[in-house]
Amino acid sequence: MLDALVTEARLRFGLDLSRGLQVVPTEGLVAIPIEASRPLIVAPVTLLAPVARPPDGDGPLPGRHGPGGADPVAVLRRLYPADHPIGRFGGPDGLTIGTLGEADLGAPLYLAPLPAEEAMKQEVQPVQQDATPPSPVVLDAEPDYRADYLNNPRPPYPMVARRMGYHGKVVLNVEVLAEGRAGEVKLHQSCGYDILDNAALQTVKTWRFSPARRFGQPVTQWFLVPIKFSLEGNEA
Repeated sequence: MLDALVTEARLRFGLDLSRGLQVVPTEGLVAIPIEASRPLIVAPVTLLAPVARPPDGDGPLPGRHGPGGADPVAVLRRLYPADHPIGRFGGPDGLTIGTLGEADLGAPLYLAPLPAEEAMKQEVQPVQQDATPPSPVVLDAEPDYRADYLNNPRPPYPMVARRMGYHGKVVLNVEVLAEGRAGEVKLHQSCGYDILDNAALQTVKTWRFSPARRFGQPVTQWFLVPIKFSLEGNEA
């Protein structure tokens, strides 16, 4: 069945296999990472077996798919713009991400790839959370994590992420305690890949900081820490 879908996608929708085809079962949309910059076929698992099956469990990947929870339509709407066309195998044209409904997922669908830059804009969205109000006090010095004497290690670059070509910038909101340790650490902006978000979170929780100071005394202060994952070198 998959061969027939691929053939129809090439003839009707201009599928270019050199872009790297993704085949995802409808039942696994909330748990399988999707690259919007690559062509995608979504179909019920009964049509794809044994080529693909949903992973164990049905939980979403929070850092990857963000808001939308276990709603597969919401996942696709987060990854693609509303006017992005959707090809219906054996069906009429005219369906878009904005008009997609749950009932449409009962049949195989084709989504053309987005340009890499547009895909990144769609995928890398800040994860919504309670905003931290700005400090009303004037500080003598902001927290610092770059000083050599702190000996803070760079977050590890997971090998699987390197192999998959995952990269981007994670921004963490860190509560720097007066004694120089990290208190609470929150994800302020996802890089779009849960595995990299977690690597940054777990490492920064162990860092030491030069705390903020007010009137010469160390004070607790929230502070944004950017972590860049680059295939050409991991920079923190």
